[in-house]
Amino acid sequence: YLLLEGPSPKWISASEYAFLQDELLVPEVKRLRGEDYATTLARVEAARTATAPHAVQELIYSDAEYFGIDYLAEQLQVYRKGNSDLLQFVYRTHDAAICQQTLRFLLELFIDEHARLKKGQSSEVAGYFAQQTERSRTRLKEAEAKLLAFRVEHNIINYEEQTRRITIRKEDLDELRFQEQMKLQGTQATRSRLEAELGDHNQLRRLNEALLSMREELNQVSVQLAKLDIAAADADQAQIATRKAELEARQQQLQADMSAYAQQTYDFEQSPGGLQKQKLLDEWLATIVAEEQSQARLGVIDQRTQEFAGMYSQYAPWGSRLKELQREIDLAEEEYLENLHSYNQAMLHQQHTLMATNLEIIDAPYLPVAKPDYKKFLLLILGFLGGALLVLASLIALAFLDDSLKTPEIVRQKTGLDVATVLPNMVEAGKKPTLSSPHEAARRQAMALLLQQIKVETLQKDNQPKLILVASTRPEEGKTWIAEQTAHFLRAEDNKVLWLFPVDGGVLPAIQTPDNVGYELSSRMLDADRLSDLDLFAPQVYFEEYDYVLMEIPPLLTGKYPLPLLRQFDLVLLVCRANRTWEEADMQALRTLQRAGRSPIRAVLNGATMETIMFFMGELPAPGTEPQFIHKPGQESETDYFLNEKNTN
Repeated sequence: YLLLEGPSPKWISASEYAFLQDELLVPEVKRLRGEDYATTLARVEAARTATAPHAVQELIYSDAEYFGIDYLAEQLQVYRKGNSDLLQFVYRTHDAAICQQTLRFLLELFIDEHARLKKGQSSEVAGYFAQQTERSRTRLKEAEAKLLAFRVEHNIINYEEQTRRITIRKEDLDELRFQEQMKLQGTQATRSRLEAELGDHNQLRRLNEALLSMREELNQVSVQLAKLDIAAADADQAQIATRKAELEARQQQLQADMSAYAQQTYDFEQSPGGLQKQKLLDEWLATIVAEEQSQARLGVIDQRTQEFAGMYSQYAPWGSRLKELQREIDLAEEEYLENLHSYNQAMLHQQHTLMATNLEIIDAPYLPVAKPDYKKFLLLILGFLGGALLVLASLIALAFLDDSLKTPEIVRQKTGLDVATVLPNMVEAGKKPTLSSPHEAARRQAMALLLQQIKVETLQKDNQPKLILVASTRPEEGKTWIAEQTAHFLRAEDNKVLWLFPVDGGVLPAIQTPDNVGYELSSRMLDADRLSDLDLFAPQVYFEEYDYVLMEIPPLLTGKYPLPLLRQFDLVLLVCRANRTWEEADMQALRTLQRAGRSPIRAVLNGATMETIMFFMGELPAPGTEPQFIHKPGQESETDYFLNEKNTN
């Protein structure tokens, strides 16, 4: 907008251009205008980031129209279209052209920054693994170079093959030495025999001394031949053959010279065995030559064995060093391959991220031709308020029309009975409520309150046991569950409690125990005026042994309960379900119960909400704690006596 020479339909209207030039673009800002867009942008960026105050900074970091950050943040709104990946950018301002261009620049900036951010996040990971891959590759190259230098230094081409060949050749040398040693011993034995047959030892000694020089030369020739046969297996075979022929010719010449000399100097006569001395002497000379050859070969074999021992002493540490260097290469290679795999995965993730985050403009910013219509928005607000008021009025009407026994106050108004306790709706707590659940804490507190009421109402009764009747006007009120809970909590205080429950059809439920006894619903039961007149499903029951007897009777509206027996009870608990209404028939059944019995009647509200229970009992104990019960009369502590006194009053 600094580069504009005047108003343009694409960029700004005439009225807003005048406002821009007169109000927003002060002279200090106008001086930043350059020859082209890049120069002007660089000057504006420099002024915005300058340490000294500048008019550009005041314009940008303010609520100035069109260019202030606060103004843009207030007028710009971003919405997500349902659950899709579409984003809707909405910008409102006075000038239509500025609105379109601002939104276009904003979208370009948003896409560039989003791509830069995603690429930067993935580039850091890829750069890290690239650096680690290069380091591990360098370590691998260094380890391979160390192994190569070690092999070159010690002339190792294939360590395993070389050591195998050395071992094989040493074993061959050992076998050859053994055979040569046996051959030498045989030759020496033959020579000793021939010397014994020749007889004249002095003449043989003189002959030996005369042949000493030729024997030494023969030994040297034999040594060289042995070296060619044993130690020169890897040399040039042509040269070896030539040299070997020369040595063998010299060896034969020496043997001939020794034989000729012996023939000339020795006195030939017939031996005692009848053999000619000349033939024996030839054999003796042959043994001398064979012995010299064997000793020469043994010397070469021993020398070669020492060389192999030296090679063993060299190759043994070389093997350990080679394994160490190879292990370094394996570890470096494994590290390199792992880093290379991670680098490839990072690059793949980077490309996937860039492709997945490649934002596209589906609907480009258009030039608005009309001002925003606020009527629709106002109607939406009014419709929302009207709907909320309608829902609120409906809830209030339902609350006034609800005639159920949901609170203790309604129970007192409808029945005229005092409420002994209020029990929660355990169905809301789930199938297996834990001790830490609020419903379980409310249940325990409600049962503790009920036990206090029972003890207070029966405190003045001297008869044993104390009889408590559990009744309801209709079925499905929860009286069986409440009777069971009452018996359980009374027994928890070391009271002996008998629970009598009706059985219709002779089928006993699973709750039948020695202290939970069923009685049959029969015509005889209707006329019973004592507990012993009931048809109990037990062999013998001694009522006087119990502290309390809880008797559950069928619903009052069925008429199947013993009217004469009602006068024997000390307390009647009338169970009422919180989510039902109190009808005239229920009131009539209650009046019949009041006329038939003499004991006080207390209502037990079952299935109430947690709000009703908290309003009735106040603050509940902490979840998991046990409620405090009043002990039996005659065993109460000071605290229990205070509770009895308070409830009695």
